[in-house]
Amino acid sequence: MTLWPEVMELSSEYFESLQEHAVPLQHEALSALKHSGLCLDLLIASPITVDLCF
Repeated sequence: MTLWPEVMELSSEYFESLQEHAVPLQHEALSALKHSGLCLDLLIASPITVDLCF
């Protein structure tokens, strides 16, 4: 038994909203922070706080 389903179905309205409001992320930053889930959360929530994770 798993906590999350293997497939998640999004409504077309929600998917379009995600595409319209996408936040660009740098792949280099994601790779550098892969050791810390907290730092990844901070990067996504507020790019200004990324310096705290280095």
